[in-house]
Amino acid sequence: MPLPPAGRYLTATLVLLVTASVARPAQVSASSASDADTVQLRRTLTIEASDRCLMERVVAIEMTTTGQLFVADQRASQICHYDKTGRLIQVIGRKGAGPGEFTSLAWLARLPGDTIVAFDGMIMRLSLFAPTGKLARTVQLTLPPDAHSRSITAFAVLPNGRLLLGFSDVQRLPPAKTAVPFTQSFYLFDTAGKLISAAGQGFESEHFVQTVPMRFGGTAYWDLAFGRRAFVSAGWGSAFAYVDGASPNVKLMDASGRVTATLSTPIRQRAITPGDIAAYRAMEMIGTRDADRSIETLQLEEMPYPSSRPTFGGLFTSTGGALIAQEYLMPTDRKPVSRWYVWSSKDAAVRVLQADGNIRGMAASRDRLCGVEVDADELESVVCYALP
Repeated sequence: MPLPPAGRYLTATLVLLVTASVARPAQVSASSASDADTVQLRRTLTIEASDRCLMERVVAIEMTTTGQLFVADQRASQICHYDKTGRLIQVIGRKGAGPGEFTSLAWLARLPGDTIVAFDGMIMRLSLFAPTGKLARTVQLTLPPDAHSRSITAFAVLPNGRLLLGFSDVQRLPPAKTAVPFTQSFYLFDTAGKLISAAGQGFESEHFVQTVPMRFGGTAYWDLAFGRRAFVSAGWGSAFAYVDGASPNVKLMDASGRVTATLSTPIRQRAITPGDIAAYRAMEMIGTRDADRSIETLQLEEMPYPSSRPTFGGLFTSTGGALIAQEYLMPTDRKPVSRWYVWSSKDAAVRVLQADGNIRGMAASRDRLCGVEVDADELESVVCYALP
């Protein structure tokens, strides 16, 4: 079903504006595609769903410096806390608005000292948990005046300990036959929830705004098939790291948004073929209810499919400070291979890692990388790999 404007933003990822004037940022070159050494990762841990941890919609994983895992399940409104061996320690939270409860668990982040921050996007509240999983305190955000009716689209902890939040700029749009880029505005907060300052505006993601029959609402807001998304993560020092899905490079910025360096990757943009589109259409119709087939068919027929694939599908920082960018993975790949580009510092050569399967990398330490694997039946599990 098409998602209404008020609800569809919770799936958006972290993004950052890169509109400041750039005066010759340093270029940090990576190995070319021909000479980049790719390391095949070895799986060391698989955590499957259980009666206590359903893993219906994992939106975030955080890892402590001791290797413990905190896994956020938005649909179940809970955080599953595991030790480094995958043994379940406890289940944190439930549906509700009380202390330690969640109405819309959207993101997790790690503060210095291994404090885990959970963000509830519905009630604009931070819940801070000790490394033991015990609730330390809750913090209500002081929102900017123009943000009370806008959806949250971004959440990140910056190197200086401040919080970056994005608020959607899109509430209503007229239908269009071409792809529509959505934007968002950014604000900085401290960990007490106090608003510090505005932090610009930027690209969020690409969508298809379509005219549909009135029985379906008149206007539908779809995620664009093979659409770009932007991602941000902490960099080094006061820098942010940013990818927009169009370029094969990672940009580093200072606190003012000025680009200071560029990390290049051997990613090559690839065209989207008629076969890709046909496979996507067939995949989207699987399991569609009879009552929804007409709207799904209309969406797939009129979708303004892009000509090329996005370059990136994720960006995150390890507990040891390494920056990790994930290459975009086609949703229609029958034998998917997930690939990550890793920098230990802005001057270090890039390392290329890969693993078989459809895996969304979300957290890493110096010796392992963890993420969510989605199988052919769309069932989720947490998987970890040893890092060389």
